[in-house]
Amino acid sequence: MSALLGVVVIYIFALFGFWFFSSDFFNEDQSKNECETLLLCLTSFLHNGLIAGGGIADYLGGELGNPPSLVDSNAYTKRIIYDLMFFILVIVLLLNIIFGIIIDTFSALREDAAEKQQIMKNSCFICGLGKDLFDEAENKSLGGGGSGSNSGVGGFEGHIRTQHNMWDYISYMIYIRTKDETEYSGLESYIAQLFSNDDLSWIPRGSALMLRNASSGDNDEDEATIIAERNEELLENILGVLRENQETMIGQMEEQNIKIRNELGGMKAGFSRLKGEVSQIQHHVEQALNNKKR
Repeated sequence: MSALLGVVVIYIFALFGFWFFSSDFFNEDQSKNECETLLLCLTSFLHNGLIAGGGIADYLGGELGNPPSLVDSNAYTKRIIYDLMFFILVIVLLLNIIFGIIIDTFSALREDAAEKQQIMKNSCFICGLGKDLFDEAENKSLGGGGSGSNSGVGGFEGHIRTQHNMWDYISYMIYIRTKDETEYSGLESYIAQLFSNDDLSWIPRGSALMLRNASSGDNDEDEATIIAERNEELLENILGVLRENQETMIGQMEEQNIKIRNELGGMKAGFSRLKGEVSQIQHHVEQALNNKKR
């Protein structure tokens, strides 16, 4: 993309050169104007403008013998500005940007390759665990009196040779793929099914039998502490949920109490109206009885 940007910028300079400085591109040795057409002008800029150390100004003034003319001060100023802009934007900035990107890319590739080599050298290809874990486990098993990485039996070297040998895993994968399906055992059928789904969960990633055996006797206290911390965290979570439920229930009960009070107030008002109506009916009945007696 930076190179494409450079081509676009050079095309813009070629366009200005084609319109305003076409006569300065006349080549007397070949008796031809190198900026006669826009395509020819762009080709001349891409070829001669980039090769010349000082840009297009170096080519025009040195190779073609057409330096800025001092006769016309206006044309001289325009030509100086044009030459300087090409030198600064194309030669100084764009080319250095492109070269910097190339250098940074190769540097990043070297760092990536070095990192991959470091990982391949100090990590197990199967489980992905680091060399220091296995060497530490080996030193613990030897009572701190030997180096597992140098013994050739235990430690990291022993782990990648005997327990997690990647060629053994590859051999097993080839064995599963080439064996007749009707002769699969239960485990082989399960692994073959995982193969068909591109599932690598059967590979022990992040775990190794050597580390579990080495840490089984030393980490009981740590495991108990971890279990206690998990239980305490679980208890705090349960209490937090209970508090939230309690607050929710209290809020719901308050809402229900408010509704009940409102309903009781309405019932009380209804009873009062009913009592008034009953009193009026009783008064009318008494009047009717009195009138009947008269």
